[in-house]
Amino acid sequence: MSSPTAKSRLKARLALASRSLFPFLAFLCYAGPLPAQVPIQLTVDLTGANAVPPSGSTGWGTGSLTLIGTNLTYNIPLPLGQWVLELHGPAGPGINAPLIDSLGSCGPLIPLFSDIAVSDNASHGVIIWIGFLPPCLVQGGLLLTENQVNDLLGGLLYVEAFGMSPLHQPLPPPPGNPPLNPPQQPVPLLRGQILPVDSDHDGVPDYRDLCPDTPPGSIVNADGCSIDQLCPCDGPWKNHGEYVNALKDVSATFLETRLITEEERQALVRQAAASDCGKAQ
Repeated sequence: MSSPTAKSRLKARLALASRSLFPFLAFLCYAGPLPAQVPIQLTVDLTGANAVPPSGSTGWGTGSLTLIGTNLTYNIPLPLGQWVLELHGPAGPGINAPLIDSLGSCGPLIPLFSDIAVSDNASHGVIIWIGFLPPCLVQGGLLLTENQVNDLLGGLLYVEAFGMSPLHQPLPPPPGNPPLNPPQQPVPLLRGQILPVDSDHDGVPDYRDLCPDTPPGSIVNADGCSIDQLCPCDGPWKNHGEYVNALKDVSATFLETRLITEEERQALVRQAAASDCGKAQ
């Protein structure tokens, strides 16, 4: 038997390639495009009162963070000075936890002009700051593990800010005298828990909230929806009875999850029955 020609070998390879690619192409056609990862917005409020123990610092900063998959990016402004930021966890407020990673630093920030005024009777100098110091801003990104993502969304990761701002810097000793206070280990001046953004303050973060802009004080379910949002009076009801039945069903689920009492449910049903919701205008 003669050996396959170059043309026959090429046909065989093309046939094999088509059989190999067909399942993959079929998967793409039937499965459609892969789902995009939805960004999750988070925030952190850094204050001295949140530090453990409280630092007494009057400085503060509010940062914004974005989680996409396991990638966390952050933008955290701080008061004037030199700062080092760290990510810690897992722990809730009032509890210290191990370091996860450094978030970066800003500075050193120094005055444009400075002088030291020392009087004859002074025990220490006084720093005179002249000029303008730009605010401190720490930006960057960090890759988290799946467990760290779960801790982050559960409010169990926090940021600590170590550093010295002009208002907290120790004064230099007079010329020829030793320092009044020996160098000490830096302590966290500011701290804040990282929390998912909850724009309508209903207790359900935006990334899980199916009903945004919930009115203040409303009772909501796990999806962030109130009874009024699930059964709006001006909804597309066929008639008044359909509206009342829908409210009965929704209020029953709120009762089952102990969000309302039986007395409250009955009052809602009576109110719905007496309303004009669903009636032809």
